[in-house]
Amino acid sequence: MRGAHVEVREKSNGEITIEYKQRPLEYTIYCEQEQQQGKVIEAKLLQPAAARAAARPKQKRGPVPMTHPWRLFDFTENSMLAKERRGELCILRR
Repeated sequence: MRGAHVEVREKSNGEITIEYKQRPLEYTIYCEQEQQQGKVIEAKLLQPAAARAAARPKQKRGPVPMTHPWRLFDFTENSMLAKERRGELCILRR
């Protein structure tokens, strides 16, 4: 139904119908909860929250291990890694 054209009709008594190819569609009414408006806060109260957010350092991640699945992927059949896996090539690693 993506991109399908439907007709939305409202009768004089307020009843709404949705039609697709002259057939009525079942529908439910979705009521979105009202969200509260953002509140104005004094700068004195805002400063401690900003300091807490800045105090946490970003986590540094180490290098990806050689056994990780994306390191084992062969991009081409003629790559050095693919040849090594098939036994056509021997590379000594430290």
